[in-house]
Amino acid sequence: MNEITDLWKNYNTSSKQLKEKLGRTSNLVGEYAEYLVNEYLNGELLTASHASADIKAPNGDLHQVKSRKITNGQTTQLGIIRSWNFDFLTIILFDDNGSVIKGLIYPKSIAEKYAVENEHQNGWVISITNEFLNDENKLDITQKIRQINNDSQVHPKNETSTNLNFGTETFKKENRNTNTPFQEKSELKIGKYVQKTFNEIINKIDRNELENLQRQDYSKTVFDLQFPFLRKVQKNDKEKPLRYWKTPVRIMGELYFMCSEWYEKEPNNDRPYYENWLNKMRKK
Repeated sequence: MNEITDLWKNYNTSSKQLKEKLGRTSNLVGEYAEYLVNEYLNGELLTASHASADIKAPNGDLHQVKSRKITNGQTTQLGIIRSWNFDFLTIILFDDNGSVIKGLIYPKSIAEKYAVENEHQNGWVISITNEFLNDENKLDITQKIRQINNDSQVHPKNETSTNLNFGTETFKKENRNTNTPFQEKSELKIGKYVQKTFNEIINKIDRNELENLQRQDYSKTVFDLQFPFLRKVQKNDKEKPLRYWKTPVRIMGELYFMCSEWYEKEPNNDRPYYENWLNKMRKK
C-alpha cells in the first residue's frame, strides 16, 4: 500500500470511530466543537434535532455552538442561525490540524448585532471578522478549550485580540503574550489587587450586576471562580464564611463578603478574567 492509500484508509477509520463516539450527526467538526463546549460547561447536550440550541448549561442557559476550520487565514462565515431562541452563541475555531484557535462566548444580543439575514437560507449568518472576534462583550474561553482539546501548545489565558492571519508567524507572535485591554502592571498579588481595585469601582455596580455577582454560574463564567464573587452578610453570621475575606464591603447600603479564592498560576490564572471585567466596569 502506498502512502496516499494508507492515509485514506486511516482517515476513514478515524472518521468512523469519531462519529460512533460522538453518536450524533456526520458533521464531525460541529459535533466535536459541541463536545468541547459541553465539557467546559459541564452541561447537557441537547438532541441533534433541537431547533435553536445545542447545549443546556447547569443554570438553564441555552448555548448554540458554531464552529469552523480556518484555512490560510481566510475570512469565512459561521453556519446558518435559524432561530434566536437561545441565550449565548459559542464559537470554536480550529486550525488545519484540529487545534483550537479561538473559543468565544457571545450574549445573544451581541451576536444579533453582527448577524445578517439571508433569505435564501431562511436564517441569519455572521462573518468571522476582526470586529466580531474582538468585541469587548465576549467571553474568551480559548485557554480552557485548548486544555480540554489537549493542544500541545497552550497559549496564555488572557489573549483577547486577534486578526485573520491565523496561519502566519506574525499571528503566532502577536498572540503569544497578548494582554487584556486594561492589563495593569501591578506588583500586588491577585487577592490584594482584587480588594484594592474592587473598592475603586464599587459605586458603578448596579442592581443587576450585584445580583449577578452573587451567582455561582456567573462567577464561574466571568471570573473562573468556584464560588460566588459576593455573599450577602446574614444576621446569623457569627464569623466570616469559609473561602471569603473577613472584612465585608458595603454596596447599596448592604454588606457583602468577597470571595478570597483567587489564583494566578497556570493553568489556573484568574487575573485576566478579573481585569477584563474590571475594564468594562471602569468604562461605565
